[in-house]
Amino acid sequence: MDLVAGGSHEPLEPDTARELLEKAIDRELILEAAQAQGLRLRPDQDESLDKYRNELWNNEAYTTSTDAETRARMEAELDFQLRETTAQFFLPVLAGLPQQMDAAAEQEATRLYLRGLRAAAKIEREDGK
Repeated sequence: MDLVAGGSHEPLEPDTARELLEKAIDRELILEAAQAQGLRLRPDQDESLDKYRNELWNNEAYTTSTDAETRARMEAELDFQLRETTAQFFLPVLAGLPQQMDAAAEQEATRLYLRGLRAAAKIEREDGK
């Protein structure tokens, strides 16, 4: 599983690497929770993901690339973005967030929900958040 979209080859600062790992763990826990609850994307969300997927597949850089490494990196980028976006679509539903909520309250409710997911999975954040 890539932690960074596109699988950058540049070394990461330890704090950046830790934060990306934490986000990846959260993303996978969200996707697992959604699957366990039998959640499905709404048609408009599916459409949005299809549009993004088609934009990449029709991107000139992808369609004209004969370099296997470049194509593989672009496919990894697509997979990363689709999983991240899907998790973000599911998160408000899983966390039981109302449609209208101020940003600070939403952030706190999301943090508490993710903490609960991690506790259920017996995974602790290194930074204690």
